[in-house]
Amino acid sequence: MGSPGASGIVYNIRMKAKATGTATLAHDVVDLRDAGNAPLAVNPINGTVTISTANVSFLPPALSATKGGTITLGVEVSGLSAGQTILGFHHIFTFNPTLLEVIEVAVPADSFFTPILTSFPEYNNTTGKVEMNLARSSFTVPGSSGIVYNVKMKAKAKGTATLTQTVADLRDARNNVLAAAKASGTVEIRELAGDFNGDGRIDFEDLMIFALAWNHKAGDPGWSTAETGIPGSPFNRCDIHPATGTYPNLDITPDGKVAFEDLMIFTTIWNATR
Repeated sequence: MGSPGASGIVYNIRMKAKATGTATLAHDVVDLRDAGNAPLAVNPINGTVTISTANVSFLPPALSATKGGTITLGVEVSGLSAGQTILGFHHIFTFNPTLLEVIEVAVPADSFFTPILTSFPEYNNTTGKVEMNLARSSFTVPGSSGIVYNVKMKAKAKGTATLTQTVADLRDARNNVLAAAKASGTVEIRELAGDFNGDGRIDFEDLMIFALAWNHKAGDPGWSTAETGIPGSPFNRCDIHPATGTYPNLDITPDGKVAFEDLMIFTTIWNATR
């Protein structure tokens, strides 16, 4: 019976991580015998396994946009433990389609999950849904955090839009599902003061709309609703006085009429955008 050497692996154990936390691997019995069946002195050293949860979030987590403008946000995976392999990623999030519209979903060349075998980005602006199916061409460890893909969206209307993750499915090299925490995102959409036709810019068309609203007041036909036969209605969209703050972040409190003070506010906006 020869000596096996100074050190080496005796056997391997494959385990599944069930919950986050730190697990201690404690030796209960370590009984080594020599060729004469005499016990050998042993110094058992316990081990630990730290189990973490990956995070899937939007970067930045909160955005502001102007109605008619565009924003770009990234979907980030972070908190991967050291040595964690990644095989693929299935991700779905929803949004309010009355407030936002997807223009493009794209995986950048420097995606966190590069090298990528294939990706299937999909979106639906009717139901308000973005879906990404992605597979990697290597099981290498990507690192601890990074942007996987980007989404470009257009702000359609004033309001607060919530981006809600419904699926965040990460797989390791053995196709096991990895635990992942999902964080929502928000987009605050404000109206561009003076952009009366909502096309995202202040121009001659807005000036013409203002001219049609001139001297109208609350209670006039076409004041609060667009009416056939009343050009420029609704006129209340041009009621932009009084206004406080600095353009484009104006806080407008309409006073129920379109008059000289509204013209001065519009002129200030016009000059600021030139």
